[in-house]
Amino acid sequence: MAEHWTLGWYLKALYSSRNFSENYTATMMQAGEFAPTAHGQLMYNEAFRANQFVGVGVRPIYRFNQMFHVRGEFYGFMPIFPIERNSINKAYYGKAFSRFEYLGEVSVVCQLPFGAISAYVNHYSSPKREWNVGLTLGWQLFNYRFFE
Repeated sequence: MAEHWTLGWYLKALYSSRNFSENYTATMMQAGEFAPTAHGQLMYNEAFRANQFVGVGVRPIYRFNQMFHVRGEFYGFMPIFPIERNSINKAYYGKAFSRFEYLGEVSVVCQLPFGAISAYVNHYSSPKREWNVGLTLGWQLFNYRFFE
């Protein structure tokens, strides 16, 4: 692209034959998750979990100089078979391709020799059109999870 622009893309697909747990909540906690942003990895969001899904995104970056850049991240998530909850709190598969979720994040990043400082605002389509604002200092290090 142009001198200051970089365009990246993201694709994640999952197809699992994992069985349901005893209740809906346990099933959702064990389901695969679509969490392409650092903020998404820090929170639990039921709307972005499924045993079978496709998630795609674009990541435009505008670099002002070696130290500062603005980054946009825009993603769509579609469960192949969304996991639904019935009246007795059991999980079941809903209609194929019947749900679509999205998320977007814009951040300003300052790259220093010892790490990065980032201010961000993001928006999730669910729950209830959630907005978040945050500041990240340094690097986020993620440990292994009980279920990977």
